[in-house]
Amino acid sequence: MIRLATSVGILSTFLLSGCSKTSEPELNYRIYVGTYTEAESEGIYVADFSSTGPKLSELSLAAPLNQTTYQAIDADTDRLFSTGILDGSGENNGVLKSFAIQDDGGLEEISDRPAEKSPILAYLHYRGIYQHVFTISYAGGGIHAYPVDATGIIGDESGYAKHVGGSGVVESRQLEAHPHSIYTHPREPYVYVPDLGQDSIVHYNFDPVTGKLEMASRLKSTGGSGPRHMAFHSSGSFAYVNNEITSTVDLLSIDESDGSMKIVDTVSTLPEEFKGPSSTAQILLSPEEHHLYVSNRGHNSIAIFAVGEKGALSPKGHVTSKGRSPRNFSIDPTGKWMAIVNRGGDNLVIYKVDPETGLLEDAKLETFVSTPACVNWVRVD
Repeated sequence: MIRLATSVGILSTFLLSGCSKTSEPELNYRIYVGTYTEAESEGIYVADFSSTGPKLSELSLAAPLNQTTYQAIDADTDRLFSTGILDGSGENNGVLKSFAIQDDGGLEEISDRPAEKSPILAYLHYRGIYQHVFTISYAGGGIHAYPVDATGIIGDESGYAKHVGGSGVVESRQLEAHPHSIYTHPREPYVYVPDLGQDSIVHYNFDPVTGKLEMASRLKSTGGSGPRHMAFHSSGSFAYVNNEITSTVDLLSIDESDGSMKIVDTVSTLPEEFKGPSSTAQILLSPEEHHLYVSNRGHNSIAIFAVGEKGALSPKGHVTSKGRSPRNFSIDPTGKWMAIVNRGGDNLVIYKVDPETGLLEDAKLETFVSTPACVNWVRVD
């Protein structure tokens, strides 16, 4: 049975006229935004953020690249990895790129690696301990692993798998496999791929030496739910998956001895009184892992949950995303600021996070960006 989110709608009481001044040390960041490039955008953009004020600059182009749908930051080496597409490279035109983050916020390309077996890549995950970047193709079903050397160059593909066939429950979305994201387990060499088309989460064993992927188990989700993204607790014993089609979150228990999963509970991301169309996009745990956040496209909100014993979720309400279709959001490393990008709203929005309560306060900071897809924070010392 699905438990419903608290029927509180949009928590306007937390959208204050401005952030109160504190004596906390100033935090300075660069915020990188990947974009869809069918309209006005041209690639990856960057804005400067300061917690004093707070202040947010307008965005400027950091690197031109078509369809920068997802990116990852390696803070230890000041590198950014991004998906993209290559013009004139045929049907299988997906590409991964690595960039060095410059002192002025610009991005200097280090390498590009065409995904010769897949079209546009929808997600990537970098894991420094394995020196590998992992990616998937939503349209093509491909699952890829690539080594990254000490200079940031992405090497030849080391691991590959392909998902074929969908569950067919929702015919408009699930006739074919649609892997939507990819993750490594926080403690063990396991790789997990939520597949929206198959209504399943596929678990692979990963060999850190050879980079090979070997399918190990499959967790079937509720038919027609459409699993999209995941968030892992650092203990490795449980994780969450947001189901795009049904606007729900599954709490999963994980057997660390073999990596297998079980669904423990399912909760709605929407208020009980909301009856309109909606779908989920991004899911994240707060850095201290006491709160979970999920974006709702349609309701156009961020759902807030408290994390209890063994990962149990308690709904705490919603805040408006301040734009249509919040495709992605991220939280800064201190857990005090959230950046949201609304694909349908053409904007980047900043909220202040209360780490103790998990609640969000409108920072009154917003800037234009055409069809944004993803957002990341990079600390500036």
